[in-house]
Amino acid sequence: MRKNLNLNDLVLQNEEVSEVAWMPASKLLELAKGEDETFVDRREEYKKLYEILKSPHP
Repeated sequence: MRKNLNLNDLVLQNEEVSEVAWMPASKLLELAKGEDETFVDRREEYKKLYEILKSPHP
């Protein structure tokens, strides 16, 4: 999904999210491949997300 949005309009659940960052999908995948302990180990989901984001959308 691609959407223009105002980051100030996002509502985060404080019980579930400690920090967020906006970054290109390629940077997310690069960080997820590493041993960064700040990432929840969801490598397979990150790969699927990257494939979706890099595919052309109308």
